[in-house]
Amino acid sequence: MRVYLAGPITGYSWAKASRWRKTAKKFLEKYGILVFDPLEGTPKRNAIIRSEDYSNQELLAILQRDFEAVKRADVVIFNFSYAKKPSVGSLIEFGWAEGKKRVIIPAPWADLPVILADAVTDSLEDALWWTVEQLNGEINQS
Repeated sequence: MRVYLAGPITGYSWAKASRWRKTAKKFLEKYGILVFDPLEGTPKRNAIIRSEDYSNQELLAILQRDFEAVKRADVVIFNFSYAKKPSVGSLIEFGWAEGKKRVIIPAPWADLPVILADAVTDSLEDALWWTVEQLNGEINQS
């Protein structure tokens, strides 16, 4: 089973954008769940992540890589708890996930159209536990 970790990146520090992802990945991997973190493998250019620090070719490669990862994911977890404003990249990922009929868990949902979500949680921790329960149930039924 695979999980994609989505949430704002552009305009945030590497530390802020990656902290929750590292925690989530460590937690999910304890349960045998494969995790894709879009920050892993993305070249670190500055303290603050800015799209203008990357060439168009690099941005297209990152976009394609992330699209393929969302397509392969069984669950996409969205974390908007630290978002100061809407994230264009995260909303694109939200559309990809919905278009592919992937489970979407806004955690917390931050005024997104929750009707599109399979589950809505109040916290990232709740989203992680929901994911483990759902995926372990699927694993046990296979």
